[in-house]
Amino acid sequence: NNNKDKSKEEEVYLPKFAGYEYGEMSIIVEEMKQRNTPCLSLGGKDRSLMKLYLERIITLRPSLISLTDIPRVIPDSKWKLVYSTQDSTMENLPENASIYLDFKDDKDMNYVLQFSKQSNDNNFGVQRIAAKSNYQMAPGKPGVIELNYQDIQTDLFGLKNVNVPDPFGWFSDKGNVIESAFMDGHYWIEMGKNVLTFEDFKNKDTKKPELSYYNIYVRDFADGSPDEVQQQLFLRDLHEKTKQIGKQINAQDDTNKKKDR
Repeated sequence: NNNKDKSKEEEVYLPKFAGYEYGEMSIIVEEMKQRNTPCLSLGGKDRSLMKLYLERIITLRPSLISLTDIPRVIPDSKWKLVYSTQDSTMENLPENASIYLDFKDDKDMNYVLQFSKQSNDNNFGVQRIAAKSNYQMAPGKPGVIELNYQDIQTDLFGLKNVNVPDPFGWFSDKGNVIESAFMDGHYWIEMGKNVLTFEDFKNKDTKKPELSYYNIYVRDFADGSPDEVQQQLFLRDLHEKTKQIGKQINAQDDTNKKKDR
């Protein structure tokens, strides 16, 4: 049984399951999470690589949690949005704010904007904005979750859950949709379609608009909890193995270049 379990663990690194791409994506995302780095700070090359990684993961890697099982898994879980290529998200997100999806049970959740302590003075004393919401799976669309915002509550100047209007207009649309493409115990990847207009294609001087966007949510466990410790052990092993594979790939590339000379 131990051999079977070990073999199952090693499958995450196999090329046919986009093992290297999954590991590289994880390394970038975890560094961004630790540093609280906004994804717009990634250079064009890194963003292109991340897009390639995500495309291969979604195409080749089996979702360990099937899209139909997501309703069973997300109650009593919390996820942080760490990476996004969705223009509407990144352009409107207040500075120094992070997005959390906090699922309470099988129908209620909080969509949270959490501000860093350093940004409180610049955001009128706002520390946190939460849209108390209900959610449901879209009928006939596995993995698609519909969020409906109900009450907006704000933490500001040390006061908790104050019923005040959304000061940044973030929740003006009254709801949101999450279009799941992949989920395991650590990462939840969303892939959706950008809403494009004729103007997006009209100007030839601007870069070609992206048809799809990607969001990466990271499972957020309480610091020091057994789940958080287990997650860190998994990520440590994953990153070490990925770096080893990267060295092997580079060595093979060098060998191939020498043969071509």
